[in-house]
Amino acid sequence: MNTEDIEAMQALDNRLRKMFAGLDAAPGFEERLRARIATLAAQPPAEIRDRLEREHDRARAAAARAARLDGLAVAIAGVGGLLAVWRFAPDLARFYEASVETAGPSVVAFGTLGVAAVALWAVLRRFDVDPRTLIGA
Repeated sequence: MNTEDIEAMQALDNRLRKMFAGLDAAPGFEERLRARIATLAAQPPAEIRDRLEREHDRARAAAARAARLDGLAVAIAGVGGLLAVWRFAPDLARFYEASVETAGPSVVAFGTLGVAAVALWAVLRRFDVDPRTLIGA
């Protein structure tokens, strides 16, 4: 083995040690697990329900925070896009007119549809939808 392989193996070992540092592999694991299960089973159902409701509320609050942040990011990106179009509108108009004169309107239309199709494909793939299933492929 060369030095790079040894370093890569050591880096992998270090990552695995960090990842599995909290695992309980000491002798007597089964007994500790049985005791923990017995403790959970001994709790009254009301306590368990209250604990689960608190966890659910925390998860719901975290999801709401993430949704607000995502919405804010989309709004900022939308405003940025509108400002960019506003700022570069004259340049875009000149570019469009020059491309229509050079290539013709049908080439520009098919190019625009192609760009829109690629963007739609990317959005669908982002949400784990296979676009080929939508067209029967």
